[in-house]
Amino acid sequence: VVANYLGKTPQARAPPASVTADEPGVARYELKRKFFNKFAKSLPRARKGGPTQVDYELVRIITESTDGADCLFNFCTSVGWGVMHERLKRLEDDLNAVCLWKDDGVSCRPLGLCSIFTRSAERCIALQERDWAEQFCTTQLPEVAKARAEALEDATVTTATAEAAYTSRCITHGHGSAEATAALADLEAAEAAEERARAPVNFPKNYAFSKNGTHLYAHTVAGWHGTKPENATISGDKENFYNTIAQALTADNKPDPNGSTP
Repeated sequence: VVANYLGKTPQARAPPASVTADEPGVARYELKRKFFNKFAKSLPRARKGGPTQVDYELVRIITESTDGADCLFNFCTSVGWGVMHERLKRLEDDLNAVCLWKDDGVSCRPLGLCSIFTRSAERCIALQERDWAEQFCTTQLPEVAKARAEALEDATVTTATAEAAYTSRCITHGHGSAEATAALADLEAAEAAEERARAPVNFPKNYAFSKNGTHLYAHTVAGWHGTKPENATISGDKENFYNTIAQALTADNKPDPNGSTP
């Protein structure tokens, strides 16, 4: 898969071994049987098979027997471990190429479908990690939320302190005094800072792991239009952006995978 991807996008680089290697002392990924059983009870129908042309209907037949379900569970577990028999790997490694027409009626969207068996393992893992993944993809990072809360608390305290100082200056020196005027400027600056600290934070959301994610996305877009009706929302998938961005070139005027992208 990586080799095919690099062949189609020569400016990309393969991930370094330090990123893909197993971490010493870290236990292998444990796929729980209950998530496999949940997957087996809700198999999709009429989905295109991968390079082997095996479909989910065959997977359903396999899981109807105890031995078949046990064997497929072992396979899904091995995928989670990153371990696979060499003969099975040669069977599973290929992709089935599919092209879908884009809205312009001219260009195509290439897709690579992997084997149904590999997809089955990925679906099981996705089910097991869905709650955590949804939390991660739809909320602020804990450290970011904590920093924002601390900044808001500091801004609130600063505003209260500036308000007390302004009241004191007015009582001591009078409303029109230079001291009161300076204190009022400090209060207004503190209130503006607090307002900025209270402003809603725009952080990216991804509903890929959310239940009814399409509906949530639709409501999100509707919320954008309700908040800022003067803005427009358009599809950004109009061209193969990844291959059209600025990139380093070789002497033959071809993308250089070892060059730096400006």
